[in-house]
Amino acid sequence: MSGLSLARPEWRSSPASLGNGARELAPPLVAWLWAVAFAALAVTLFLYAAGKLEIPKSQAFLEFNQRRADDFAAPSQGDELRVVMLGNSRLKYATLNDGQLADLAADLGYGRMRFLRLVNNWAVFEDFAPLADAIVAARPHVIVMQLELLAQERAERARVLLLREYVEWLMFGRGPWNPGDVDQTELQYGTPCAMDPAAETLEERQRRVRRWLLVQPDGPSSRLARAFIARVAAQGTAVMLLAVPRTSTMETAARSASNEMRAAAERLILLHPEVRLVAPAGPADPLYCDLVHMAEPARGAFSAELLRALTRISGRSLAAR
Repeated sequence: MSGLSLARPEWRSSPASLGNGARELAPPLVAWLWAVAFAALAVTLFLYAAGKLEIPKSQAFLEFNQRRADDFAAPSQGDELRVVMLGNSRLKYATLNDGQLADLAADLGYGRMRFLRLVNNWAVFEDFAPLADAIVAARPHVIVMQLELLAQERAERARVLLLREYVEWLMFGRGPWNPGDVDQTELQYGTPCAMDPAAETLEERQRRVRRWLLVQPDGPSSRLARAFIARVAAQGTAVMLLAVPRTSTMETAARSASNEMRAAAERLILLHPEVRLVAPAGPADPLYCDLVHMAEPARGAFSAELLRALTRISGRSLAAR
């Protein structure tokens, strides 16, 4: 590029040393590392701004959950109902783990069920899109998709933060690309809980949501979600769009966004009769860890309600196999 100079900087010794005939010193290695880092960051930001660079999905997340999807796809025994669940941390906190859900289904007399629950913090559907082929190949009878995945996109501020972390990983990282250096087992199964809804103010929660997510029913991630639903519906899979409840304070504050998401769901249901919108009632506010995540005492009851809903919508799906 004309006008852009990448000439090597000169680092000289002191005048006194030069007077003694000392040679010029080479630049320290750390200076060159920083120069390369800034140049890489500048190029990456330019490509991102020009729409020519896509931040890759977490390699650690995909590898961990591809193994889980492969295990889930193992041949079923008898009339086992196979269910895949997709959502964010609210779905994780609201439901029992895979094996616990299967045990509860048996205890309640619903027969054999197998579950694969895939979650991500601040999830949008594009987080799960690379696993779509594995999910389809497993031929689940029902897919439970948290309603937000149908209408939410990653906010631009969050994308920029991820971009900066990705550049740092390209230069200095070891191991697979893993934004936030997340423990994948903890991400899927961990539910630490202070059980104090007042620990976070409504304003603090809303700022965090705006930093990470925005409602955009016609955005690229939302379009991927609709295409995925059409694909699985075509093979006879029932789809449950699940509205995971929050505290009454948060439900009131988020009513406008919730209405927009439900409208998107209703439009989709007109196109695909295999899709159902399910909105179970939530527990009392004291049974939440914070403004949005259910605490352990509420998890069993909500999971039982989810299982009842699954039995109501799965009959047609099972008959189609």
